[in-house]
Amino acid sequence: MHRVPDSASLAAMHFLRKLLGPTGQVPGASTGTNLYGSILLIDEMRRQGKGAASLVTLLCDDGRRYEDTYYNNAWLEKEGFEIGPYLDQIKEFWESGILRKLESPRSYSTPSWAHIPLSSL
Repeated sequence: MHRVPDSASLAAMHFLRKLLGPTGQVPGASTGTNLYGSILLIDEMRRQGKGAASLVTLLCDDGRRYEDTYYNNAWLEKEGFEIGPYLDQIKEFWESGILRKLESPRSYSTPSWAHIPLSSL
């Protein structure tokens, strides 16, 4: 079992929403946790030399109810969620297949590419 920090779940929600685009499903918190947990599992399997494998996960909840909270950058900041380091980590993993260990999440801010204009959805 892998523990998934709240900020990592939220970052995964934001990443997946951007990946799916304005016409795709809006992922919820459980989906974010699922995605980040899957990334951790894939990285663990890679480090253990398990070779090629398939991993299936679900987009298991609708995140539209989180527009004013989890998808609101001002709310995230006010509540102390720093998703920037996790967004960077997930994006790098998506591009390279290598999961970079986070140094100090407190020193990051949300990268500009992660901001999704909600009005365009």
